[in-house]
Amino acid sequence: MFEQKTHNISELISFLESDYPQLEVEWIYSESNLIEYGKDLISSCGMLEAIFNEISKFNGHTNIYLRIHGYKSWIVIRIEGNFMFPEKSPVIIKEADKVNALLNIESEDNSVVIKLAIEIS
Repeated sequence: MFEQKTHNISELISFLESDYPQLEVEWIYSESNLIEYGKDLISSCGMLEAIFNEISKFNGHTNIYLRIHGYKSWIVIRIEGNFMFPEKSPVIIKEADKVNALLNIESEDNSVVIKLAIEIS
């Protein structure tokens, strides 16, 4: 589990890449934007861990694209790639409810787009 005291995007990336080496993640983000939203970045970590767990559970080596940024009172995350993912995963739905996130999962064949907006205070 990611240390709650850490608010740095590069530390978050290092943590997720070391815990999920089978996922090749292309991170798309603005360093200056995430510095501004750094203290709120932690609110997205549990959700990202849950999603990475689900992707890992159903797939082997997988390439994914992940865009993350802060906007007004939200941390916005978009994950897409060609992998299997359950659209109605109870784990993901429960985690989204816990962090007050808007969640949309779209899939067609093996192509998946996961859109998240996590409300921050």
